Formats: sequence, structure tokens, C-alpha cells
Amino acid sequence: MKVDKESIVLYSLHIVRHEDGEREYRKEQIANAMGVAPNTFDLYLYRLVKRGLINRKKKRYQKDINKTITFTTDGFEEIERIEKTVDKLLLTTERHNISNMIKVQTILNRIKDPLEKVFFLSLYQKVKYFDLPMYLKTLRVAKMDINIVDIFSDLEVRSEEKTRLSFVESFYNTCLYGGAREGLSMEDVWKENDTNTLLVLAEANLRQGKIDEAREIHRYILDMRKDMTQNQWFKIQIDQAQALRKEGKMEEAVSHLDEVNKMTENKIFLAYLKGIKSMILANTGEHDKALELYHSAISSLNKFGLPILLSITHNNRGVNYFLMRRYEDAEKDWIKARRYAKDAGSHYGEAIVLPNLADIAVRGGKFDLADSYLKRARSIFEETSDYEGFAIVEFNYAIFYLFKGDIDKALECFKRSREIAFPLPPKQERDGLKEYFLSCVEETGMGPIENLI
Repeated sequence: MKVDKESIVLYSLHIVRHEDGEREYRKEQIANAMGVAPNTFDLYLYRLVKRGLINRKKKRYQKDINKTITFTTDGFEEIERIEKTVDKLLLTTERHNISNMIKVQTILNRIKDPLEKVFFLSLYQKVKYFDLPMYLKTLRVAKMDINIVDIFSDLEVRSEEKTRLSFVESFYNTCLYGGAREGLSMEDVWKENDTNTLLVLAEANLRQGKIDEAREIHRYILDMRKDMTQNQWFKIQIDQAQALRKEGKMEEAVSHLDEVNKMTENKIFLAYLKGIKSMILANTGEHDKALELYHSAISSLNKFGLPILLSITHNNRGVNYFLMRRYEDAEKDWIKARRYAKDAGSHYGEAIVLPNLADIAVRGGKFDLADSYLKRARSIFEETSDYEGFAIVEFNYAIFYLFKGDIDKALECFKRSREIAFPLPPKQERDGLKEYFLSCVEETGMGPIENLI
């Protein structure tokens, strides 16, 4: 059963029209989500007008398509017919690498972004086979607005349409086949992918602790992609350092970053690199050395005005202050980090900071505020399926309950924080969290409990 392109265009207009809020949608965005050229999309609109399904109002300088398109009575009736057809569409085990059949409408209902709904429906209609688990995993990482791929992929020219089109083209060209293309090596699939999407795939694996898989993608890009940009090269180098960190190889991670430092003169790269190196040094207990590097990184980043990088670096420096028991300095940094995340429009960036602010609130006896911070962070991590994020929230709830005097709930949350993302975070970080938890047990007079954890 198929839905023709004109019907998808009409249904797409219906989808973006029924979103709550004041978001504007340009026809170029919808065209990109469908994987068609804007001129082709215009042709479909012309045909819909000729069929009497929509009316178009030519408004000069009006970019929002919802201000230039209205549906006729016949158009609404056609939309109802399309909805009934879409409701019968199925994702199957043979075509989509899943264990049970799922209705397409079920997936559409779970996708919040209207343009992603359009993209998914168009993908289903355009290609016979694609790997649904891989699609969902990659989409979750790609939509993380703190994703460094977006920052370093194209520092010279960045636009929403350019980034989205690259992502759409990659899926349409490769379909990220799983079992449906048995016998085809992953490298054959990667050949058809653009480098930015491969970087997203690598990061998706890295965030889930699949370090070998991430390295394989990095190796392929470095060996085979002759058109790789300096930005993409730097992203790979940072991810390789993060992979070493996640394996607990802190000294190797620092050495790798020192080598990268010698190979680039880009001042933004160097500033961000200092922030990553500082985080690794802090994890090994070199807090004073880390602090000196953090100061230098933030001083440089302030000159460039990239709010998401400032958010990341202020948040990490705040953690370093906190571990040094400099709680007021930590709070100042975390407040700044949250503000920068909001300036960047990054909900995910805010989620990274909120558990830290919850710790400060707990120490001030503001338990309701701390609880609201942690609930907000958890809801964002759920949307992106970030298991390390879940672990962070559970750990902070363990501290929350310790200071409330509920040792049973504290232990329950602490144990859960150790299991959710295992083997992440790496051993050194896990040991550091355990040490901090035990120090809080001593501070609150709830111990001894070493034999219980």
C-alpha cells in the first residue's frame, strides 16, 4: 500500500499546521524533509491547487507556509482519506529489521517534531527496506542540540536547511540497511553515506558504550574519505580521546589530545580541546591543573561567542570546583552554563547542568527545587535515550535522599545509577562517584554502609 507524493505533500502541510506554538515552516524545510527539490515541491503545490484541495495566497516576503496555504473542504476530506491509509501502513520484520510488526502511525505518534514526522513517512514510502532501530538511534543523537557534530561540521556556513538536507539525503541514499541487505558489508553501506551522518552514527555508538563500533567508523572515514574537512577531522580526534576516556585510559587520552594540539592552529578547536583535557585531568584528581586550563579555555571561548561551547565548559569547570568543595564557585559556573544553554536554545545542554544545580539546592535544604531540576533533566534524557544521563539523575537522587535522611532510597538510587549505563561511565569516574557518595554518607551521619554498596 502506497501514499503518492501529492498526498504526502498535502498530509505534510496538515502535520505542520497542527503543531502547537508559534514555529514557522518554510516550504524549503518541508521539501528537504521529503527529500525533494523546492521546485519539485512547488509543482506538487500547483497540482494540489488545480485539484481544488488547497488555496495559495501569494504574500511577498512571507516565509511561513502556514500563512500562505489554506485547505478547501475537499482538501480536508482528502486528508481524512490519507489518514485512514496511513493508519494501515505497517513496518515489518522482513523490511525494517524489527522483531514484530509495528504500525507506521505508532512511530509517527512518538515523533514530536513535525518535520521529522514528514521525513519518516517519506522515508517509508520512498524506500522498500531500512533499518528502523538504526534510524531511531541515529535520529536521537542527531536531534541532540548539544551535538558537537553540528558545531564543528560547518563553522563557515551553517543553516538549518543545509544540515537537515544532508541528513535526509544520507538516509534516502543508504536506508541504513540492517538484516534486509544480508551479505552487504557495513563499509559498502558507509560508502553511500555523507561524512557528517557517519560522525553522528559514531557518536551514537560512543554514547552507548559501543567503542569498537565507533572506532570502526572513524577508521573508515580517516582511510577512505578524501574530501574530509578540517572540522570533521577534529571531531574524530575529540571522539577518539573520549573513547579512551570511556575505556578508563586517561593518560592515553591526554597524550592523544596533546598530539592533536600540535596539529591544529584553529583557535576555537584549541579552546574546546583545553576544556576536554581539563575534564579528563579533573577525573584523575589533578584539580588545580584542570582549573588553570579551564580558565584559559573559557577566556578564549568568550572571544568567539559560541554559547553551547561556553555552556559545556562552564558546566565542567563547575564540576571541578564542586570536587574541590568550592561550592559557591561551582554554583556560579552552573548558573552560567544553564544560561548559555538557554541562549543556544539547547534543552539537552540544560539537562546536563540541572543535576549539578540539584546538588547545590540539596545542600541548601531546597528539596522541592532539587526534585524539579532532576525531573526536568530526566524527561529530556528520556527523549534522547541518554543512558548516562539517566545514571547521572539516579546518582543525584541518591544524594538527594541521603540529605533527606532516607538511607534505603539513597542506596536504591545509588545502585540503580551503577547499573543503568554500565559499563559507562568509566571505572575512574565510577570510583570517583562512589567516593563522593561515601563522603556524603559520612557528612550526613548515615553510615557506615560500605558493606551495603
